[in-house]
Order: sequence, then C-alpha cells, then structure tokens
Amino acid sequence: MIDRKTQRKNKTNLVMKWPSHDEYFTIKSLLEANPEFIKITLRVRVKKAIDELKTVVEIGSKNVKDGRPYKAYAMAPASKLALEKAHNDGIVPPSGMSLPIIQVNSNTPITLVSSQPTVKNITTPKEVAVNG
Repeated sequence: MIDRKTQRKNKTNLVMKWPSHDEYFTIKSLLEANPEFIKITLRVRVKKAIDELKTVVEIGSKNVKDGRPYKAYAMAPASKLALEKAHNDGIVPPSGMSLPIIQVNSNTPITLVSSQPTVKNITTPKEVAVNG
C-alpha cells in the first residue's frame, strides 16, 4: 500500500452553492453550505470569484476576541439588505473602499446617461510662405 500524505481522493468538478444577493456570508458559513469542499479549495474559489469573475465583494470584517478578524462577503453588487444585515451583526465595513450597491426604488424613473467623449475640431496652422 502506498502511504499518502492525505487519504482522500481529489474531488473535481464540484459545484459551488452561493447564497442569495440578500445575504452576506463568511468562509465558515460557506463551508457549512458546501460540506464537500475542503477549506483551502473553498478559499481559492472565493478569491477567484472576487479577483477574476467579480461576482463576490468583500463587505467588511468582524473582530473576535482571539485570533484574526473574519471577513464577510456578499454577492456582487452587494444589496442594501445584505449590508444592513451585516451591519446589524457587527460587521465593520472596510475603510477607504467603495462597494457597488443595488438600490431599487420603484417610484423613481431610471435615466441612463451616455458618457461618450466629445470630439473637438482641431485646426492646423496654415502654411506660411517665407520671402527670402
């Protein structure tokens, strides 16, 4: 028998179960929702979702008595309800970071503004003949 460092077989093609947009989550709560994942694999998937896919945003952290504070995340763009729930649970937003937030008000019409650059006419100096 071959002595392996770990006795598990690598699980490939695992599907991640993400929470809804109205909820915030931590690595611990995400691990509870996805028990087939190993913690390091789950952390890698979350990092990829933040950096490359832009489907998850960090919304803050919570200090605990011992150890590092744990980070809280939400599905991008973060909903106002998720941010309120996080705030009520003691999650402190990161300083100096702006978060994309969904805010829908059915009474206000939505107007789209185009941000196309304006083109100015550039005039070239006329050729000057020098008499010599």
